[in-house]
Amino acid sequence: SPNNPNQTVTGLRRLANEDRVVALLGPYYTGEMQAAVPMLKELKLPLLPLTPAATHPGVVELNEWAFLADSSEERTVSIALDAFQKVYPNVRRIVVVGDSQTAVTAVTLRDVWPKVLPERGYEIVDTITFQFSTSDFSPIATRIRASGAEGIALSALSPAAPSLLQELERQGTRLPVVTSAHLHTVPPLPKILGKTADGMIQTFFYSPALADQPRVREWLTKYEAEIRAENPSADIGDIGFACEIQTYDDASILVQAMRNAGINGSTPVAEARERTRQALMNLKNFPGVLQPKEITAEGRVTWDFYPLIAQDGAWRPIPQ
Repeated sequence: SPNNPNQTVTGLRRLANEDRVVALLGPYYTGEMQAAVPMLKELKLPLLPLTPAATHPGVVELNEWAFLADSSEERTVSIALDAFQKVYPNVRRIVVVGDSQTAVTAVTLRDVWPKVLPERGYEIVDTITFQFSTSDFSPIATRIRASGAEGIALSALSPAAPSLLQELERQGTRLPVVTSAHLHTVPPLPKILGKTADGMIQTFFYSPALADQPRVREWLTKYEAEIRAENPSADIGDIGFACEIQTYDDASILVQAMRNAGINGSTPVAEARERTRQALMNLKNFPGVLQPKEITAEGRVTWDFYPLIAQDGAWRPIPQ
């Protein structure tokens, strides 16, 4: 759905009761996951994620049918912030800025930045929030400028976050930015914003430093060929920054679990779902594209994390 929890509920019931699917991959957004996960126990339908949505403790009440990413907002923010400290060792005063309306960014603003920033010796000089639909960022940019901050901790989605950064640039405010892992845009944000994004740090689930590894290169080549087959004029220089590889792995894990469960078209749906769930719980050492994957005893799918920095129109590895 287009980030609409009501459509998520309707679609999930249709898939379970009318289409009688055996398992699900998705949904994409945290708000959708908040609607979907509680229904899984009733529907007895296993689910794997497209993204690390709804993985922060307390965002959803987990059950044995939901296999979410082994992640959390605190984990991804901490990885980015540790990299930020290395790149900007003299920054101590931080303004926290973000969208307090969208479920996942609201959690990060309320629970994560106030915890991880002081733990690392930062002073929070102000917290400035806005709505997802905000379009005029001039007052917010002015307040950031007046805060005396030396850096920005940002939690917002697109288009709000890019609009804010552009307004800061327009007002002549250039501060280093560390962002929570919510700007996996297509095209990548540095390509959208150009020099405005330079120096921003964010956690991703892929790094271009891995592209020369044989298994990764093989996957990228095949993926690019599939894109070209559908759209010969597609810009394919930015694969990997929108959870494509992790989503591919999760889809492959689901297929492997169904094979391990020994189900086929004649297996009764309820039995096929339960056998698939059990097979997922027992999955270990799956050969993922980036590294081996498994599902933890808590039902979490292992994911991969890499802090990257925006430079010259692209996300790049942070120099060691």
